[in-house]
Amino acid sequence: MHSHARLLIRYHLLSVLFVSSAVLILFSGRADSEETTKTDTETSSPLVDSPLTPEESLSSFELHPDLQLELVASEPEVIDPVAIRFDELGNMWVVEMIDYPLGPKSADEVPMSRIRKLRDEDQDGYYETSTVFADKLLFVTGVLPWKEGLIATLSGEVVYLKDTDQDGKADVKETWFVGFAEENTQLRANHPTFGLDNKVYISNGLRGGEVRNVNPAWADQAKSVPLSLRGKDFRFDPETGEYETVAGNGQFGLTIDSNGSRYICSNRNPCMQVLLEDHYLARNPQLIVPTTVNDVSPAGGESRVYAITRAWTTSNLHAGQFTAACGVHRYEGTRLPAEFYGNSFTCEPTGNLVHRDVFTPSGATFSSHYGREQTEFLASRDEWFRPVNVQTGPDGALYICDMYRAVIEHPHWVPDELKNRPDERYGDDLGRIYRVVPKKKTDSDLTRTIDRTNQSALLSAIVSPNSWQRSTAARLIFEEQPAGLEHELRRSLKEAVSPEGRVQVLHTLAGLNQLAKEDLLTAFQDKHPRVREHAALLSETFLAKVPELQQAMLDTASEGDSRTLFQYALSSGAGEDSTFRQQLLTQVVSNGVLDQWTRAAIISSATNLEGEMLGGLLQKITNSEQAPSAMQQNFFAELALIVGANKDPHEVSQVLKLLIDLFQQSRSSSKLVVMESLKSFLTGYQTRGERKAISTLSEYLSEESQTELDQMWVQLVELVGSEQGETALSQAALPLLIYTPSAETVPVLTSLLDTTNNQALQQQTLEILGAHPGTEPVEFLLDEYELASPRIRRAILAYLLRDQERIQTLFDEIEGKKIRAAELDQNQQKALMNHANAEIKSRAQELLKSNISADRTKVIERYQASLAKDADAKRGKVVFAKVCSSCHKVGDIGVDVAPDISDSRVRKPIQYLTDILDPNRAVDNNYFSYTVLTTEGQIHTGIITSETSTSIILKQPEAKEVSLLREDIELIKADGVSLMPTGLEQNITVDQMADLISFLKNWRYLDGQIPIEANQPLN
Repeated sequence: MHSHARLLIRYHLLSVLFVSSAVLILFSGRADSEETTKTDTETSSPLVDSPLTPEESLSSFELHPDLQLELVASEPEVIDPVAIRFDELGNMWVVEMIDYPLGPKSADEVPMSRIRKLRDEDQDGYYETSTVFADKLLFVTGVLPWKEGLIATLSGEVVYLKDTDQDGKADVKETWFVGFAEENTQLRANHPTFGLDNKVYISNGLRGGEVRNVNPAWADQAKSVPLSLRGKDFRFDPETGEYETVAGNGQFGLTIDSNGSRYICSNRNPCMQVLLEDHYLARNPQLIVPTTVNDVSPAGGESRVYAITRAWTTSNLHAGQFTAACGVHRYEGTRLPAEFYGNSFTCEPTGNLVHRDVFTPSGATFSSHYGREQTEFLASRDEWFRPVNVQTGPDGALYICDMYRAVIEHPHWVPDELKNRPDERYGDDLGRIYRVVPKKKTDSDLTRTIDRTNQSALLSAIVSPNSWQRSTAARLIFEEQPAGLEHELRRSLKEAVSPEGRVQVLHTLAGLNQLAKEDLLTAFQDKHPRVREHAALLSETFLAKVPELQQAMLDTASEGDSRTLFQYALSSGAGEDSTFRQQLLTQVVSNGVLDQWTRAAIISSATNLEGEMLGGLLQKITNSEQAPSAMQQNFFAELALIVGANKDPHEVSQVLKLLIDLFQQSRSSSKLVVMESLKSFLTGYQTRGERKAISTLSEYLSEESQTELDQMWVQLVELVGSEQGETALSQAALPLLIYTPSAETVPVLTSLLDTTNNQALQQQTLEILGAHPGTEPVEFLLDEYELASPRIRRAILAYLLRDQERIQTLFDEIEGKKIRAAELDQNQQKALMNHANAEIKSRAQELLKSNISADRTKVIERYQASLAKDADAKRGKVVFAKVCSSCHKVGDIGVDVAPDISDSRVRKPIQYLTDILDPNRAVDNNYFSYTVLTTEGQIHTGIITSETSTSIILKQPEAKEVSLLREDIELIKADGVSLMPTGLEQNITVDQMADLISFLKNWRYLDGQIPIEANQPLN
């Protein structure tokens, strides 16, 4: 490449105005957060005048001192490799995404992605023989060998490719599934992976889709209906075509370990373990979980990477962190030293490195630490090195795909003037694949092939210590379904040396439909907890009908580690016998770690047992001298929430009476637990499912217990009144004042508002006050409104909106120009204009009718005058706190609900202006607003942050979260717009806009550590 071209690259890299998150095709589309999709790009400022040859590039690497790097393929044998898989014949199948970054510009252009087959004919370690198996494909993202062909993910589809005439090229192409999202070229379904359960898993690429089966060979094809992948990944049976969603929402990366655990990643999340599957959660319709995945590796701002290149990032906040994590892989091979077994490896192409984390068991999941402090597993000084994927090979070595490009970024988000930058495709004729091996020779001589017709070879490979050997043998057995092999497999179940092999044998027997009760009883007697864990998992089909399996679980529960007990808790729900479930779950509570995953597992299986479990645990803890742990307290509260929501008369009566009694009897430490449990119980009773007033609790209580309840309400009010939220007990009591008699409660809360200067306490008090009817505090609050902070003004508005009489007072204030209609956010205005009360609805539609110009271009033109004004960043800080901080965070002001707008080092003021005034111009799917209508007619609007078969969680301004059960939802509708409302110009003048943009550009300098002129030019 000529030097003037390289200078042009440098010029463009340094003149980037508004670049995307270092996004490397789907590997880093940064859709998990628009914060980087729109403002966080890392790309390299070249150190050399041209790309290095493969041999030159090898000398630029720094690797773990015990290991060495070998080149196994490079251009012209391979170009732009983004994924590899090995088949049983030793072929390396390579996905070449030559379409990157944008693909064909018109329908007339031919797609350029392809799949190659590479072979090492002379067995010297270099794959010198390369043939194109399939070409003219659009955005291929992954392959999986299957029945002497390939399952591939590409352009919204799952297809099957096969060469039947032995000419080396695919002549069969069957489309199996369609409907995976395609609107973003970088974020598409990927990584078809054969699982321990003999199913194929696919990472959805973050964009979801409506997927259906279109393969005529599968019997149910005619009945196929679209399946929404919103927030989910995908699984199907390659034999029958049965398909379903599974938990997780991976970007580009998917790996399944020997225990069947799935790990996914996204730009800022280098390794996430999927823990809670929907079919478990669905058993308890009252169960809401905040997430189904755990960040095993530090994520986001907690992550650290140590590049040895000058990896230039527009996000100074994200420098030295993961911004393009992709290709996560858990290594379980045998070639590398033992210390690397079970480690995770994640690519960071923008930092020119591969990161390693070492796992440590932590309850039901893992935590991790870096393989070497402040030093990466593999890093390069060659800034064209773009690792995007990692795999374990047949030989047990670690293989790395290097796309080898000059620039890795997401053109969709860059400004118009850079969309056709000349360096965009530099390197599209290059590519490398490397192998990591130990410096010291090992005795490992694993064959790189497995003969599918040789049962002895299959039996040997399926218990191999190398994960590739086991998985490939299992796949071949599942494909061939050989008769009579189950007898030898049962021998391996008893004799195989490694627990990983014995676990694989169990699932292979299941795939052959040969798993018997005796096999499971053998597994329950196994000395290794992982084998017993899978005995429990595979017992679920038989558990209700086979008492011996129930007894085996009960007998071995005390021997299990935390992961085994987690699975026992999940699997116990398959048993119909409530006595068995209660006995087993009690053992899990006593012996396990009550982390959030195990608590969810227990509750998923404890349907109709929650009250009895809660009562026994509370009695035990309040009689103990030892204070309950935080995990125990959370567990009590979660059980109490479901007891209240279930509204079973016997449970409500029993638990409520117990809570009242324990409140009177307990010491301070136990009283806190009781109050937290009571709060959760009442929350579930009143606000989930069918709404019931607290007054209806009397239906469940005797006259004596009702008197005790009334006394407790009085004590709670007195406690808050005397201690003013300054003690732990009064802080715990405060939320319970939602339920106490209004006549006694309202004066105490009003007094607390008047005396405290703690804004968080003021806000909480206003929320509680809003639950009480009447207008007694209204005059006081309106007097305070004008001088209140933005946070408290929003809390006052929320208080006014909680009562129909107060809403009319709010309307009076709007009519009198004392409160501007624009101060009500989009959600609030929508709720008022659709109010069930006809008078409120009519008045709202008149007062709140939109004065917002639909022509955003004209509004932007009008406000462009702000860019030429003298601006003051300090004044802009006040404007930001007033109009932006309920959703955005800059420095220490605001909350993280919406995308990060604080990374301003290279963003131009005109871009801020455009985004503020036209928020729907470029919206990431993950920040689309959703409107949810409940069965009771309530309307909620927000961003969906978690979704399971039983619930969704919406995130709203002020970082508020609304948890909704599916059974309470009438409708979920994508609004197709940003959560940020259009029409911010109603709240901000041209001068204020100038100050606001100055603050966004200069906020990091206002502490005086880096001197600037406060009114420095905006551009």
